[in-house]
Amino acid sequence: MMTGPIMPDGTLDPALLAYARQEMETDDVPGLALGVLHAGRTATTGLGVTSVPHPRPVDGETLFQIGSISKTFTVTALLQLAERGALDLDDPIRAHLPGFTVADDTVSAQVTVRDCMTHSCGR
Repeated sequence: MMTGPIMPDGTLDPALLAYARQEMETDDVPGLALGVLHAGRTATTGLGVTSVPHPRPVDGETLFQIGSISKTFTVTALLQLAERGALDLDDPIRAHLPGFTVADDTVSAQVTVRDCMTHSCGR
């Protein structure tokens, strides 16, 4: 019986793993750690190796540098908070982070959540 992406034995669905392997090959990715949270259950695994020059097997506990994807996570969380009314994208950053400062005190006081999301420095 299929229970979503996590099998009854706690492993990941073989079809999901096959898809991940196919994408790794397509994009020439040597390895990845994969974690799934579904219906309150978690499962992790690793595929491939950590890197071509220093190939160590990847498992569900292998750490990789997050890189630029952290921007996507952060903006997604901010947009969810805005959707719930917990913040306004045009709020000054200091409304949420009172100690926020940059070299220019005027900019420090005026820069908004939206400005930071768009990599601009204010008006």
